[in-house]
Amino acid sequence: MPAGAFGRQALAGAAWLSAATLANGLIGAVVNIVLARRLGPLPIGAYALAVAVSDVAGLLVTWGVDTYLVQSPEDEGEQFGTALSFVLLLGGGFLALTAAMIPFFLWRQQPLVAALLAGLAVQRLLMLNGSCYSALLQRRFQFGWLALVQIGTGVIEHLVAVLVALAGGGVLALLARDVLDAVGQLVGGRLVSKRRYRPQWQPLVASRMGRFGLAVLLSQSGELATHKLDSALLGVVWGTRELAFYEEAYKLANVALRVSQPALSQVALPAYARLRADAGRRSAAFHTIQSGGLYALVPFFLMLLLLPEPLIRLLFGVQWLGAAPMLRAFAGYALLAPLFEHLRQLLFAEGMAGAVARAKLLQLAVFLPVLAALLARWGGIGTAVAVDAGVLAALIAAGLAARRVVFGRPAFLHTYGPALLAGTVATVATAAIAGRGPVIEEFAVLLISYGMVLLACLQRRLRRALRPG
Repeated sequence: MPAGAFGRQALAGAAWLSAATLANGLIGAVVNIVLARRLGPLPIGAYALAVAVSDVAGLLVTWGVDTYLVQSPEDEGEQFGTALSFVLLLGGGFLALTAAMIPFFLWRQQPLVAALLAGLAVQRLLMLNGSCYSALLQRRFQFGWLALVQIGTGVIEHLVAVLVALAGGGVLALLARDVLDAVGQLVGGRLVSKRRYRPQWQPLVASRMGRFGLAVLLSQSGELATHKLDSALLGVVWGTRELAFYEEAYKLANVALRVSQPALSQVALPAYARLRADAGRRSAAFHTIQSGGLYALVPFFLMLLLLPEPLIRLLFGVQWLGAAPMLRAFAGYALLAPLFEHLRQLLFAEGMAGAVARAKLLQLAVFLPVLAALLARWGGIGTAVAVDAGVLAALIAAGLAARRVVFGRPAFLHTYGPALLAGTVATVATAAIAGRGPVIEEFAVLLISYGMVLLACLQRRLRRALRPG
């Protein structure tokens, strides 16, 4: 494929998926607010506990089969049937794990959590299969179709969730939303890819998937430190109300990762895989995406850090103000997690799954002692700080590993300096007017001051980029 055509496909893919994520994010944010106001903290806390326990068990069956399909140089026809068989085996293992956990919650007299675990087991099985079809669309650079599937699924699942909640379905609204998301991805991917559902088993391909999956499985150990084990332990130790506040704070902080995921993950992985033989272009693309992502992340980070209470009051109401200090603690996660995700996709594209695994193991090694020190006394705030510390450790480890495959002109200050300077000015300006007027003025001062300083720092680059020829 010509370089220009490849670049246009990558940019178009980023635009399509970003638009889909933005649309679904906006719809999801509105629906999340409606459900939070309608259901209140306690039902959401019960669902959050079921999801946390399900996610911890789900790490054992997350072998990165979809990632293998995207980055593999083999023909998709030789491996797709084996991939489907692989995920069916993994899904069966997850069903067995869930069946083993349900009696524990029945013994604790939490039948609702037990029932939700059963529903989430079905959702996970559908999601594993749907991820293979989504991987096919990414591999073929069919990002437009993938975006349409995501938008269509998002509209249906959120509409159904609201209708179930309004009909008095309570926490079943949340379960219906997640199950429909998995169904939509599976059905939509199957229709667009036009690949028949024919599980096969080729020993050589399965062996390669197994080796890749073992490294991914080790790397997933760090996911225990990113909203898996943290939620489960917090819910057990502090109860579902504290967990509900923690969940809503996390959802707001995670908006940054969700919005940036198309450019930093779904497009970056196949793009870097195609540029594996062109180190110069790969490095230039990496630095451009990394710095651009940082420019967009810093103002969001500052809003969470400086203005958490106004955000919570505006979106969820005063009954959720207990989430405000946790939201401030999650500001670090909102900034660091997307940057690490980008580095992870670069390393996966280079076949360096082992480096990702080591970074994730370090994340877990940092997270666990910090959590042990802070959970009992500080609850959700301490748990969020432990998550931040783990992500920071993983980001540093991944950055050191990426030095082997990324090089080029951008020095540290050239890449990150404008965002650091603009963020500092915005922080000082916001702090100077804090509490002296309407909250909307604080948001406006933060965003305007940041944008003006950033544009001033980047004006030379913008003129060069816009210069004809």
